[in-house]
Amino acid sequence: MGDLLGQVPGGGAEAGAAVQTEPLDEGGNDPGSESLCLRVLFDSGRAYLRDAAIGAMLFLQPGQEPILVGRDTRQADGRPLIEDLSVSRQHVSVKLRADGGAIDLYMLNAKNDTFVDGLLVQRNCTVGKGAVLRIGGTLLMVSSKGRDLQPSVRAIPGMCGDSAALQKTRWIVSQRADSPTPVSIWGESGVGKELVAEALHSQSRRREKPLVKVNCATLSPSLAASELFGHQKGAFTGAATTTRGLFGEAADGTLFLDEVHWLPTDVQGQLLRALDNGRVRPVGGSSEHEYVVRVVAASNRDLRMLSDKSTPPFLPDLRARLGDWYRICIPPLRERREDILPIFASLLAKEAALRDRGWLLERRLSWRLADALIRRPWVNNVRDLRTLAQALVDLTPEEAKFLSLDPIEEFLPSQDAPEQAARVRPPTDAPVKRHRQKSQRLTPHDEAEVLSALRRNRGNFKTTEAETGVNERTIRRLAEKRRIGSKDDGGSGGE
Repeated sequence: MGDLLGQVPGGGAEAGAAVQTEPLDEGGNDPGSESLCLRVLFDSGRAYLRDAAIGAMLFLQPGQEPILVGRDTRQADGRPLIEDLSVSRQHVSVKLRADGGAIDLYMLNAKNDTFVDGLLVQRNCTVGKGAVLRIGGTLLMVSSKGRDLQPSVRAIPGMCGDSAALQKTRWIVSQRADSPTPVSIWGESGVGKELVAEALHSQSRRREKPLVKVNCATLSPSLAASELFGHQKGAFTGAATTTRGLFGEAADGTLFLDEVHWLPTDVQGQLLRALDNGRVRPVGGSSEHEYVVRVVAASNRDLRMLSDKSTPPFLPDLRARLGDWYRICIPPLRERREDILPIFASLLAKEAALRDRGWLLERRLSWRLADALIRRPWVNNVRDLRTLAQALVDLTPEEAKFLSLDPIEEFLPSQDAPEQAARVRPPTDAPVKRHRQKSQRLTPHDEAEVLSALRRNRGNFKTTEAETGVNERTIRRLAEKRRIGSKDDGGSGGE
């Protein structure tokens, strides 16, 4: 982030004036046209799970005067852009750079600090696409949204969200669903490769025909050919009957080969022949059978990096036949963080219903939990979010007023991003106010952070003061009000 020269230019939009905003909806986006905007991901003033997918986007245009962002900012219909009372009426000012590739962020005299990706920002700076801003208890993201697509672009069941990256995937699926050619799907663990394969089938003319799925990692190397292409009775020990194999079961429909890179190389050669001419030879058979099958192959390995010399080996000819250069790439959650809260809300609702804990859905979401959800890299994507939802449902006491990070914080994986991440993000628990002004008062959010730091420091007031920047006397008054003991006073540090 580089410093900007000068101050916020005068003559910008009036604080109470309406700006160009648009509610989040389920419409598609044109992948060829993306413009930067500020998207409200979480608003402490609208903190219920049912509001997780409801927000607004503040659209910016090159050459536009700086726009004030705060509680005075209005949507086109007159509603406030932000309802969070910890956000100042005029908190920051934003302006799209001339090249349209980043946003200039101007600091105003707000009562609470501004953070970018967890780091305290005290000077004007430039932020790029994907950056997450926190003002008060509200989280905004520099995001993009393209033009609306045709209504024929259907949602993919099970994949929540409306980020530009996910809309692009939906659009590609709709374009390729009816094609008879093989499809290669690539994505990390837990991104929804099977859901995309199901959508390719359900949106095609084969939807009334079988969809047969197999995880190639579960196939025994000695029996993989028999599983896929069938076998004749007596072809090997235990072959008591003649079978058609998965190709025969998927006749006129779709065969989904998950983790295709684990197929033995000899079976890869047979699969290549089947893709070329539609014919398969059962194990022990003397003749070939012809089946009309569309093959959809998926992998969490980049097939372009595999060869017949790699581990596991993969035939370059088969990779080419699967059209890997024309593959469908499913973005990981860290590349579509706009979708994380809607996904989490859906998962939490399912887990709460399974455990008969529906009351959880009536609790407000704390901004610290929302911030941790949005900014963590989630190596296993939706699988990790599902585990987190299960833990939160199990460990949240019924008397809790908020869905908080506290019950599950010790179980969370490291904040360090995986190798695939575009950049490393700082820890979620950044100090509250390293450079507080004396005139600034603690908000309820600040008090919660100070108390959390005091517990973390086992009741040591001086350490907590050094970490948070809050005066020791203020911390003592807050601790007395909340009945938290001090290490210095011989207290246990617990509530």
